[in-house]
Amino acid sequence: MGTVYTARRSPETLTGTGARPILIAIERDPGAVCVENETLKKLESRVDDLIGTCRQLKKDHHAVKDEHAKLIEKTRIARARVESMIGRLKALERGS
Repeated sequence: MGTVYTARRSPETLTGTGARPILIAIERDPGAVCVENETLKKLESRVDDLIGTCRQLKKDHHAVKDEHAKLIEKTRIARARVESMIGRLKALERGS
């Protein structure tokens, strides 16, 4: 088996999950290294895409949470208004 390389940063830094580092074995055969380099480049590109997607999803999630908080506040205000109207209607009914 050839040389084994590991990520320089801790796995927590790379994934945020505490996953184990990815071990990559490269054979000494130059042809194998070329194939491994192509595979690694494809893998790196895919990981970069996934990181970008994850960042976008986090951004979208925060926007949804903000909108949700606004809607909860609007609901609270509407509920208070409806309860106030019901109270006024009951008072009018008792006065009639």
